[in-house]
Amino acid sequence: MLEHLNIIVANDIDKNINNREKSMKKSLTSLLLTAAITTSASAAIDTDLLSGIKVRNIGPAATSGRISDIEAVISNPNIIYASAASGGVWKSENAGLKWTPIFEHEEYASTGAIAINQAIPDIVWLGTGEGNVRNSVSIGGGIYKSIDAGKSWTKMGLANTEHINRIALHPSNPDIAYVAALGTLWSENKDRGIYKTIDGGKTWQKILFVDNTTGATDIKMDPSNPNKLYASMWQFRRWPDRFESGGPGSGLFISLDGGETWQEKTAADGLPEGHLGRITIDIADSQPNTVYALIEAEKSALMRSDDGGNSWRTVNSEVGVADRPFYYSEIEVDPNNPDVIYNIATFIRRSIDGGKNFEKVEKIDCCAVSNNIHIDNHTLWINPKDSKHLILGNDGGVSITQDQGDSWRFVQNLAISQFYHVRVDDAKPYNIYGGLQDNGSWRGPAEVWHSGGIRNVHWQEIGFGDGFDAMPFPDDVTKGYSQSQGGYLSRWDLNTGEQSLIMPPPPNPETELRFNWNAGLAQDPFNKDTIYYGSQFMHKSSDRGETWQVISKDLSTNNPEFQRYKDSGGLTPDVTAAENNTAIIAIAPSSIKQGVIWVGTDDGRIHVTQDGGESWKSVEQKARKAPKNAFIAHITPSLYNADEAFIVFDNHRRGDMSPYLFKAAKYGSKFTNLTTKNIKGYALSVQQDHIDENLLFLGTELGLYASTDAGDSWFKYDQGVPTVSVMDMAIQQRENDLVLGTHGRSIIVIDDYSALRGLTEKSFKAPLKLLSVSDGQQYVSNRAPSSRFWGDAAYVGENEAYGVTLTLMASGQHLTHPDDDKEKSRLLKQAANAQAEKITAKSEQKSDSKKSDSKKSDSKKSDSKKSDSKKSENDKAKLSDKARIIVKNSQGEVVRTFVSKLKQGINRITWGLESDGALNMPGDEPKEDKDILAAGPEVVPGNYSITVKLNDKEFETTVKVLQDPRFKVSTQDLTASYNLQHQAVDMYSTLTKAAHALVDSKKDLELIKAMADKALSKITNAEDKATNPASQLGSTADVLLKKIAELDKNLRTIPETNGIVDESYKVSSKVFTAWGYVGSRYGKPSPTAELYLAQGKAALKTSIAEVNNFLAQDIAQFKEQYQQSGLGLLNSTPVIAVD
Repeated sequence: MLEHLNIIVANDIDKNINNREKSMKKSLTSLLLTAAITTSASAAIDTDLLSGIKVRNIGPAATSGRISDIEAVISNPNIIYASAASGGVWKSENAGLKWTPIFEHEEYASTGAIAINQAIPDIVWLGTGEGNVRNSVSIGGGIYKSIDAGKSWTKMGLANTEHINRIALHPSNPDIAYVAALGTLWSENKDRGIYKTIDGGKTWQKILFVDNTTGATDIKMDPSNPNKLYASMWQFRRWPDRFESGGPGSGLFISLDGGETWQEKTAADGLPEGHLGRITIDIADSQPNTVYALIEAEKSALMRSDDGGNSWRTVNSEVGVADRPFYYSEIEVDPNNPDVIYNIATFIRRSIDGGKNFEKVEKIDCCAVSNNIHIDNHTLWINPKDSKHLILGNDGGVSITQDQGDSWRFVQNLAISQFYHVRVDDAKPYNIYGGLQDNGSWRGPAEVWHSGGIRNVHWQEIGFGDGFDAMPFPDDVTKGYSQSQGGYLSRWDLNTGEQSLIMPPPPNPETELRFNWNAGLAQDPFNKDTIYYGSQFMHKSSDRGETWQVISKDLSTNNPEFQRYKDSGGLTPDVTAAENNTAIIAIAPSSIKQGVIWVGTDDGRIHVTQDGGESWKSVEQKARKAPKNAFIAHITPSLYNADEAFIVFDNHRRGDMSPYLFKAAKYGSKFTNLTTKNIKGYALSVQQDHIDENLLFLGTELGLYASTDAGDSWFKYDQGVPTVSVMDMAIQQRENDLVLGTHGRSIIVIDDYSALRGLTEKSFKAPLKLLSVSDGQQYVSNRAPSSRFWGDAAYVGENEAYGVTLTLMASGQHLTHPDDDKEKSRLLKQAANAQAEKITAKSEQKSDSKKSDSKKSDSKKSDSKKSDSKKSENDKAKLSDKARIIVKNSQGEVVRTFVSKLKQGINRITWGLESDGALNMPGDEPKEDKDILAAGPEVVPGNYSITVKLNDKEFETTVKVLQDPRFKVSTQDLTASYNLQHQAVDMYSTLTKAAHALVDSKKDLELIKAMADKALSKITNAEDKATNPASQLGSTADVLLKKIAELDKNLRTIPETNGIVDESYKVSSKVFTAWGYVGSRYGKPSPTAELYLAQGKAALKTSIAEVNNFLAQDIAQFKEQYQQSGLGLLNSTPVIAVD
């Protein structure tokens, strides 16, 4: 049964990873190659130059998502690592309060086992590909290692193992590690079993192998003897319509020599009779001879050994002791008590008598009246130093208890939700809809007109169960549809809370409907009341689900060989609709021609109708290079030609992980393959831009790809988009936003991607070029209906930038590269070139000095040319990286001037709709760009022009500032408010000038006093000192300095004032009160606002008169006295003008 393999060299496993350049064609990929800052002609596309396009993660984190493993540092349990099933690895350094993604740009997003070297906690091992092998599981690609606590990762091989469920580390030798690799789920392969490394992962040896259908699910090391190992092998397999767990390959094994030899335990040793399934093992740390094994069998049981695994006895065989082994089958023994054991499955059950009896931890029950924590549990970490401290990972994220489960803290800021579908509406701001794996269906905003960003409170659940497709009514976004597993379809109403079941009935009592786990659903684009839903038939409702009619025959293969879903599970039956097959999963009506509808099934059928379902045409046979019977995961009808559609074939459920994307033309009579070799991960979704028909987006299991040449070539869009399964996408056409429904990182929004349209080589070489501009939407920001101050434990998604956003291209050596490492390399290269030029110049000078006099004239001419060349280079070096932006209103008046630093590639500049504000008070002046004023009042809605200038290049564009739609106010009233606010701005600027005059006078007085004191210090006779003019100057300066302090104190808040003091009498306070009163209303100023402004003006006028009188008399007289003293000359201080 056992088979040993030769050493596997990790470097050889991945030798084909970097071959994607070979598939690059004449698209944006090759164009960017020309423009990118690279050191090799064959370098990959520099997507860093696209980093200026804004990408936002907006949640939700309210549901979190599936966690496959949790580990913490025993010496410092505040450091926690959480492995997300399809969302990478997250780390907390403050006991789970705040989390940071630390594994998001590697090749794979699905992560399984984590292992921390507790002797050297900076060493962390990670197995990719979770071990909870449900129907929607993502894939991994080997094992990774970090030696800096997760800051960076190195792939250490085992690339074809696909799912790594457990890692065991030697306690004192960091080079020894063991891996339990499940292998491929949807096919057979040899890369599975128990692996061992003795050189830190450089090479691996397969030390336990059964066959190509049996993988390793567990490996545990005796804490008292690192050479003693317990391993379990599991025979399992998935097909699209069935899962099977168990068989002759499964078994429990023990090694006493570090895996050199193994002994299999059988029924003769006390294990259950017959075939076995999944086996989970745990050892009691406090009593290592006590070992537990939860064994799936024809009669599943919890086994216990008290002699180190030599013999076993059943301690619990109650029904449900292993309730769903393929999805959750874990046990954890309390490290401080060998009789306390946790059974981690649907619920968390704890035994205090060695597993004989279990009691449910009551708080972990999503469906209880006082529901608290999500069910469907996968991992539990128990603090070896405090058994009451537990960290739980399940389908609902991470929860932490300090009292052994009596109370829990749910981690609310892990945005790792697993979306199946995503849609958007046309509300302002628009909303996003989608369904989540085991976490219902949700609706949330792409932007909020609230302070504090997008938080969990902004998301609302609109459907229970496993959520799939969800969409609003076209004419009322407070109502809509949501779908859950098994074909259940509901209609929701946010106003009343009602959720009505509207699942279509079969056409007759004899027919059983087959709904895929993720059934197809669509809204008719031409009739707001009509929706379509897919079983094996196409169902149509013309009254929003009240009644239904079948408008097709069975559109699947109806092949009995693909319909084994009612016998799914193997040893433990698991019939949940997850394996339902031969059903419709994609319905795509054309938005440009009524009656054209494309339909795809989960067994490879594609049909199209041109008459609304009266007749159907089967077209899948025309896609000759497409895999047969694959899932037709997504269909996007062309937005330009009614006879065309983009069709995704997903064949990973048959072990084929390749991407397949085709373009169908002539209503399916012709198919063109759009897949290129550089695309990684099986394809899942596709979208076409609504302005540029050549701009396409492709979502795969391993990320987002884009094409600017209609699919001839593709590049991975990795700027701000992590490696993640992009299950679905939607385009909000008004905003030009691309919304990603990811299966592991919640919702990601790419704001205004329109800069990607029509990109050419010339675009990337342009010193300065406008790519796109958005209008500016005004809104009055309200407080969010949630915590006032939320700290670090809350999730806060980034809001869209407020105002007008300009997207532009910039290039040139005076601009930094967006990537820090590439910028460092660029500067080093420039420095090396400069040094080489110096050496060359010196060499030429030596050569010139040896030439004859007759050639000196030519040499001088040459030197002159070199000097001119160097001067030109120096001029280039002095080019600025700051763009100056000038905003003018429709009358051509400048309302705002500001600057923005640019980098190479695509940049974004945002004008926040403000006008120029007041002058800066003394001490607040900017160190650079001293003419740039602070932001002032918001402009009036209307048309504006914006000029952007960078050195000698510039462009101009026009934009609209849109009024807040919630207010019914006139432009006249808004203009009145704007003008009144600017009166306050002018008042503050006048106040600022007065403050500057006083500060300048203070400096003069202090200087004169210092000069007088110095002159007096040279006089020894007291009588002479008293009569010297310098003595009188010093005394007068002291009096005037006190007067300045009083005047300044009346004007404004003095910097570094200690404590809370009365400032109501100050002019600045009166001006700010008036400004705030006027600016607090969106519309016509109130009479009270005008009264406050008048009071501010009066106070300002009085104070300025006092300052001017002081300057014109006291300061002028003092300076005249100073001039007569003969100590020096000073300029006079001008008076302050008041409008």
